[in-house]
Amino acid sequence: MFFHIPVLSIVLLFVLSNVSQSSFISSDCSADFFSKENACNSLTLDVIREWAKYKPMTVGSTADMLSVTCMKALECTKSLNCPEKNAMISTKIAELAELCSGIRAFSGSFGKCLEIIRSRDMSDEYPCLVWWNNSDDSPTCEFFTTDYECAEMMVENQCGGDVLKSMRRNKSLFWSNSGAPYLLIAE
Repeated sequence: MFFHIPVLSIVLLFVLSNVSQSSFISSDCSADFFSKENACNSLTLDVIREWAKYKPMTVGSTADMLSVTCMKALECTKSLNCPEKNAMISTKIAELAELCSGIRAFSGSFGKCLEIIRSRDMSDEYPCLVWWNNSDDSPTCEFFTTDYECAEMMVENQCGGDVLKSMRRNKSLFWSNSGAPYLLIAE
């Protein structure tokens, strides 16, 4: 099973912000603020619920739709302002922006390429496909780290140079400092 670490942080931040709201009403935050914050939290939780349905990886048209919803949640959260809660809001914005970037990477040409790769049996041609999880029909951490050259060659051969450029451009979204893919961390 896979999960996105910032997603867990975002959920925890929502729980904490709602607990803090119920325990006191800040003199610096208007009732309007809390109403808008709840609306933004609801949008973000919708994104997380939808994302969780398709984990470990959302690709193609599902990711396109989810990317739009994620950006709406991000814009809503960016519009929040309450001096007492601005530090928490900034953290939510950073983590939500990271989630939206990851979803967007899989919604573009690279995500569509993964759908093409899923639809073809090329295991004899590309040894790195041994690192695909057959039950999820999606790449595992090892696919991105063990034989990256094979993954690059497969993406270029199956989907073209522009998609390979997209994959390389989004590489930072896939790898953490530990060398494991950042968006796909094993539980």
